[in-house]
Order: sequence, then structure tokens, then C-alpha cells
Amino acid sequence: MPAGWLKQADRLVADEGFNVNRRGVVFVPAVEGRDIAMLALRLADTSRRLYLALIELGDQQSTGRRHRP
Repeated sequence: MPAGWLKQADRLVADEGFNVNRRGVVFVPAVEGRDIAMLALRLADTSRRLYLALIELGDQQSTGRRHRP
């Protein structure tokens, strides 16, 4: 994983109310009665955005480019 990945991951998933662990697993506790299908879609979308953000972070670090705000 690129340097600083966990901090960036925490920010990105927190915006959706999710969590990420040190292995990069995005998760959220769920209880009965929630719309699990919608939660699964949001979780999948957030995981994909995180994946793409980490690829970009790694590319920036390998080429020496600065992170875009």
C-alpha cells in the first residue's frame, strides 16, 4: 500500500459512515431492519472509490507528483 493510504482511506469511507481496517477492508455494522440492499450498493461504491483513490495515490508517489486537493 502507498504511504499515507490509511489516513486517506479513513477520510473517504468516513464520509459515507463506513469504517476501514488496517488491512484495507471497508465495513459497516448493520442491524436487522436496515435496507441491506442499499447499504451493500453504497458499500460497493465506496470500496470502488477507495480502490481507485489508492491506485492514484500509488501512481503519484511512484512518479513524484503531488496529491491533488
